[in-house]
Amino acid sequence: MIDIKQLAYIDPQKWPNRIYMGYMAEVMRRIRLEWTVDNPAPAKLQPYIDALETAYQRFDQDYQTSQKSDLTADIDKADKERDAPLNQVRTMVQAMRKMDGLPAKKQAAETMAPTLEFYNPTAGMALRDETTQVKQWYQAFQADPAQVAAAAELGLTDIIAELMAKNAEVETLMGQRSDETHQKAEIQLSEDRKALDEAMDDMTMMLNACTLTDSHPERFYDIIDGLRNTQDDYIEQYENHRRTNKRVKVTSEIVGNHTYAVSAGWTWTTIAQKNPKAFALDPEPSAPGEEPVITAVRIASVDAKAKKAGGLYVALKGVLVRPNAEVDASKEYELVPLPSE
Repeated sequence: MIDIKQLAYIDPQKWPNRIYMGYMAEVMRRIRLEWTVDNPAPAKLQPYIDALETAYQRFDQDYQTSQKSDLTADIDKADKERDAPLNQVRTMVQAMRKMDGLPAKKQAAETMAPTLEFYNPTAGMALRDETTQVKQWYQAFQADPAQVAAAAELGLTDIIAELMAKNAEVETLMGQRSDETHQKAEIQLSEDRKALDEAMDDMTMMLNACTLTDSHPERFYDIIDGLRNTQDDYIEQYENHRRTNKRVKVTSEIVGNHTYAVSAGWTWTTIAQKNPKAFALDPEPSAPGEEPVITAVRIASVDAKAKKAGGLYVALKGVLVRPNAEVDASKEYELVPLPSE
């Protein structure tokens, strides 16, 4: 009896997206190298390869979309860099209004103060509010030659230019981060993976059938050996990943303590997706016509008490945790009451 090689079926359902993505990318690389225009796949196998390619491309596109939308760290950095020149402008104007011994500078400060106080852009505002107020203040400021001259008298021209550059950077980054697109991509990924798994299983079934029915089954042995090696490599990666899982604690005097296993690269969105009954992703209020921005993770209903206390948010050192913030398993999180308006 001839021992004919077969490709085993594997179940990557528990693999995180980054490992699964690497695995499927390597599978597709081997298949593309094996069968080319000059060396096409058998006619009965080609439709299954085509279906696998289509499913992979769809998953790859949505995976990349979900990764690109995680710009929170960049936005926070640009926001802090914007706050510095904004505070300098406000501090200088306030200080010079009290300088009776420097009449020219005091007059310049008095010229700038009314518009600055009217629009009142302030560091620490909600991102959208601060961005809007800075822009509106600057438009009014720039339209008044007296205020532009006053800023020069106070030595604020370059500082204001830096402020506006950083404000534009924050606005650009916020535009790039479409939370709606991100959430849709995350949901779509789950559906994509199911379709890709089915296509991979179908291709495996037909490849194994080819080795059983072909008069020269050895011509499939190289690709089977290559795909076996890929399976072994990524099964080992997943096992290493699983062994290095860490536990993150969420504590609360109201609903009790909760522990979640997390892996490198996990965000709170990941936990919310894996525990849909435990967590909810909540948007901040948005203006009419604007898409809501998901800004925090809320405890939903891990138990009866949590369900009743639905206004509790996950926080670290009192700061609300954002959905796309990476979970730090070395720190302990807490549940805090929903902040009042």
